[in-house]
Amino acid sequence: MRVITLIVVTLLAVPAAPSCAPTTYVVAPDPPPPTPLDPFFDDLGPYGDWWWNDTWGWVWSPTVGYGWRPYTVGHWVWTAEWGWLWASSEPFGWACFHYGRWIWLDDAGWVWLPGRTWGPGWVMWRSGPGYVGWVPLGPGPFHEPHVHLWWWVVVEERHFLAPNVVEVAVPPDRNPVVLPSTRVLHRPERDDGAASPNRDIDVQAIERATSTKVLPKRVLEAKDAGAELPDAVTVRRAPDIGPDRVGGRQDLFAPTRELARDRPVDERPLSAPPDDELERYFGAARARLDERQRAEQGAPPKGVPPDKLRAMQEDERRVLEEQEQKEREAAAKKKAQKRPALVKKTKKR
Repeated sequence: MRVITLIVVTLLAVPAAPSCAPTTYVVAPDPPPPTPLDPFFDDLGPYGDWWWNDTWGWVWSPTVGYGWRPYTVGHWVWTAEWGWLWASSEPFGWACFHYGRWIWLDDAGWVWLPGRTWGPGWVMWRSGPGYVGWVPLGPGPFHEPHVHLWWWVVVEERHFLAPNVVEVAVPPDRNPVVLPSTRVLHRPERDDGAASPNRDIDVQAIERATSTKVLPKRVLEAKDAGAELPDAVTVRRAPDIGPDRVGGRQDLFAPTRELARDRPVDERPLSAPPDDELERYFGAARARLDERQRAEQGAPPKGVPPDKLRAMQEDERRVLEEQEQKEREAAAKKKAQKRPALVKKTKKR
């Protein structure tokens, strides 16, 4: 039996859960290897790397650009059964935003941990005057996720229904200014680990902010997940993938090496975007931040004294610099370290 201890670390002073005690998970012995994991292994393979992590088993790293965050490429849909449901525009979204959890690993960046329970969107919500925010839930039951402020996705309420969140999201370096005025809402998980509806963001408040009547849509199961009809949205569900391996309120299951027994495995580095892409992304982010801060210094926000404005701008620069360093280090480690990874299948033409 393996015992995994995660220490919860708060990186910035944002309202958080009062307890920061270590959270311990006892991982039960492996059940007989189920085979219906094939939809995850095979369907996600072309869009990232399946690799072996000594703590979590087989995990998946998406092939995405620098600055990418989960739950940004797509939009929220109001449904009668599940409340707010994430409709992803990414080809792997049917699985990774409705099953399992996301976690940031210093040597790999964003990594998806497979799960057994379908949900409308595994996120923690924040809400405050004029803003709505969310962040992917990490592993572990009922505690504030140990995340960097950059990882929160924040939009103005009036943009909450936008068809592509990434185009309207508040720049993540702005989060230190916006998030303290918001509060954490309910986590969409029941005591037995099952999903509960995402109804914490008041639909009437969204209607007022967007001047739009929000009508609930039906949820239909189909292979073409994310497709929207006038009165429905489609989702794709994986086959039954066996009993929970961790027990209690946790739905992760750390796929074992045996589950990849029929797939070729070799030792190789993980995929990472080119270095010049990192320079372009964070160079552009720094330029936008500098321009915005110069404008604020010339015309300070109403009611914000100079010393507070300086502190706010220092927080913004710090968050940007920290995330750039995190992404730089993760990319370097992905390229330098060889680890057991599944060989990607060649798509048939």
